[in-house]
Amino acid sequence: MGQILVVDLSKEEIRTLEID
Repeated sequence: MGQILVVDLSKEEIRTLEID
């Protein structure tokens, strides 16, 4: 149904998780 934005500060990474 949408997306969740996850920011990992320890790795300086940004991820988007797709959820139903």
